Amino acid sequence: MSSSVVRSAVWTKMDEWTDTRVIDLENTRDPAGTTLTPWASVQFLLGTEEQICLADVGDRGWREEGSFQLLMAVPTYTGASQCLTHMDNLRALFRVWSPADMTIRKVHPAFAMIDHNELLGNWYILTALVSYYRDFYE
Repeated sequence: MSSSVVRSAVWTKMDEWTDTRVIDLENTRDPAGTTLTPWASVQFLLGTEEQICLADVGDRGWREEGSFQLLMAVPTYTGASQCLTHMDNLRALFRVWSPADMTIRKVHPAFAMIDHNELLGNWYILTALVSYYRDFYE
């Protein structure tokens, strides 16, 4: 899982998103609730660390590499094109982002998360993977 530095930076970026409501599927922010209005979220899928520089403790270089997933949901049967339009805008938000704490490597195209209508009630969900790395010293 991604470090708290990365998670905090990504959630701060998500705070800039105003096209839809933003929910947290990891239960630290607003839940999906019962309203059927489009929403966006992020999930932190993978984070690994490796030592990239030998030195004394406190000066050793480390690299965290990982991925987080952007999610965009619209009520089922309201149109995949609406969901894709929102997702394209959300992906663009992260493509132009140059955070100080990490480097965004790739923002992958969107793909459907599910093939049926059984997730979180009645949602059509697209996801897009964002790959990053973060160098730090300890």
